[in-house]
Amino acid sequence: MSLLSNPDALPQALWVVYRAIVPLGGKHEQLAEGLCDSELGKNTIHAALAELGRLKMVEPASIPAEPPDLQAFRVRLREAILSSPDAADLAESLAWWLSLDPGSVSFGSWLEAEKFQLERLGRKLIPNDVQWQNFTRWALFLGFAWQSPVRGREAVIYPDLTEALRDLWASRRGEVPLEICLAEGRTAWPVLDGGSLRLSFDGELGMTLSPTLSHALLCLSEEGCVNLIEKADANKRCIKAGATERWISHLEFRGGCL
Repeated sequence: MSLLSNPDALPQALWVVYRAIVPLGGKHEQLAEGLCDSELGKNTIHAALAELGRLKMVEPASIPAEPPDLQAFRVRLREAILSSPDAADLAESLAWWLSLDPGSVSFGSWLEAEKFQLERLGRKLIPNDVQWQNFTRWALFLGFAWQSPVRGREAVIYPDLTEALRDLWASRRGEVPLEICLAEGRTAWPVLDGGSLRLSFDGELGMTLSPTLSHALLCLSEEGCVNLIEKADANKRCIKAGATERWISHLEFRGGCL
């Protein structure tokens, strides 16, 4: 069963189970006996174990010496999902999701998402409300979405990869050419601009960065985490988000908030 089709495969459950299994060296039987009486529930625990196994995250050779913190786990989980054929449906859905414009696209319900997919894609990439709920959980947990409350209606979710970029560039410091950052990003995560999974949704973007990536870079810049630099003698790309449009060639990473 795929990640989007399995309502018991919750990302937070994978985190709890993974932290519990690391001290046991990946011994699933002991874990199941120890956690089945927890508030997660038997079905959720077994679903988490099954998904961690399919993603090859609990093989003895891949178990870390110490339980990771949430950020480190999210990094490993994100990489596993985006490289595993068993999570291809989620990866493709994330590629489509990140091709959207966070300044103009948000969803408060499955009906809104269904209508949008049919109008823009001519098909339902995420085919039903159960899979949509699963998708929103995964997109939020992996740092590819943000959820905001709206007065008088359900909270809306929109594409936002700011948190994911924090993980990707956590160890970066100093000034780095933007082209290097983009190449590293699409190699690690094929759902980003120019990545193999994105090309079927937005093709070649030319010199302009996607609205979602532009939005994330501007957010990190406003927080003081990254300086956006334009050098006259360097390759440049255009950031375009809403009314904002500017050219940049380098990113200067600052410690503290990445």
